[in-house]
Amino acid sequence: GNSLLDKAAREAVQAQIAYGRTRRVPWGISESAFGNMDLNKTYQYKAFGVPLLGLKRGLEEELVIAPYATLLALNLAPSETVRNLKQLAGLGLLADYGYYEAMDFSRQTQRVGKRGVIIKAYMAHHQGMAFLALTNFLHGNPFPRRFHSDPRVRAFEALLQERIPTLPALHLTSTRENEPTLLGVDQIAPAESSFPHPYRHSP
Repeated sequence: GNSLLDKAAREAVQAQIAYGRTRRVPWGISESAFGNMDLNKTYQYKAFGVPLLGLKRGLEEELVIAPYATLLALNLAPSETVRNLKQLAGLGLLADYGYYEAMDFSRQTQRVGKRGVIIKAYMAHHQGMAFLALTNFLHGNPFPRRFHSDPRVRAFEALLQERIPTLPALHLTSTRENEPTLLGVDQIAPAESSFPHPYRHSP
């Protein structure tokens, strides 16, 4: 808490929520499978993102919502996460083995004509990330504690520490006059300065 890392994480979650609200869909965008399939009927996979947070251009062209991305925000925004998961369940993403991989809002089902195609797949690493987020939320972050109990990690923990400023933020004010003053003929600065001897009393 009270660190730039914590602030960045919270602002990233708020950006995700705001983007979902703007696009009128649930929130939670990350890399995931999406509506394209190859010749073997395997869903394709790539990174998606929120334009405000991503460096890649064209992120607004595709809209794929992944429930695991919502669950990763559980510790930072619990009530918003639960509301979003209920909305995803209402769209048909909750099945017998948990939430499906994603919903691709860039595509449209041809039979019903509804917006969005459900990616009916489960990815083990996304399910694992979701379970870890739930475990950390319900049991007071046991996995970060376990990770930081490793001596190899403790050896580098100092790199994660941020100096918290003790003084208020500096506001630089200029002491120069707003209007530039014209130099007189006798005050014109020389075009060059020469120093014939390097060893002087004053630098």
